[in-house]
Amino acid sequence: MQQASDVAAAVTHPGQDDDASVSRVAPLLRTRSSELLERVSALRVRTMEVNAHFEAEGFRMDLCPGLANVRCPVLVVFGDQDILTPPHLVQQLVDALPAGLGRLEVVPEASHDVLTDNPEVAWSVIRGFIGQLH
Repeated sequence: MQQASDVAAAVTHPGQDDDASVSRVAPLLRTRSSELLERVSALRVRTMEVNAHFEAEGFRMDLCPGLANVRCPVLVVFGDQDILTPPHLVQQLVDALPAGLGRLEVVPEASHDVLTDNPEVAWSVIRGFIGQLH
């Protein structure tokens, strides 16, 4: 298995073989596979131009200042094997919310796509959060 630093380098600095670079990294962003996931994945736009555009935008985007204005409970879900979002950044999002409104849940055996990788736990966490809102 590739090291997280190797995967991060491949995502941020893809090789000349654009489609091959994306295809090589994309399976590492989830831990499960199925026929349906493969069909949906085949429909995704996988050009480095599109990925580079949104990646650059993502690095410039800082949601934290606006989070102080949130007035409702917020669930932040994170996969324990997520190579795209470092845990300290996830915690920063929760910490930027007004006191008592943010709840961080780590889904085990899941990467960036928690609903695909560990749907049982992810949906349980979401249902539990919603159930506590009543």
